Amino acid sequence: MKAKKENKEKKMKKFCPNCGSTQIRPTTLIAENVLADFKMHECVDCSWRGQPLEGTETFVQAFLEGKRKKKGKEKQAQEIEEQEMSEQEPEEKAEEEAYEE
Repeated sequence: MKAKKENKEKKMKKFCPNCGSTQIRPTTLIAENVLADFKMHECVDCSWRGQPLEGTETFVQAFLEGKRKKKGKEKQAQEIEEQEMSEQEPEEKAEEEAYEE
């Protein structure tokens, strides 16, 4: 039982860097009526196109966790920025009204 788990961990697989899906299929890139001479892949789940990443199950999970954390930090920064903007608006209006008088 343990040998199967270790074997599964070591097995490399391709996955989508956008959503983490392993449902990746080869596709053709057509640019200005010319077929590209390199292999492209498309994610079945999110339609992302490009070169997939390759790694073990552990790597895929770590990659996706890092991506979630990054999104969380970006969202938090955006919320702080929006809060700061909403705090500035009343001050700017007060300054404009004082200037008009």
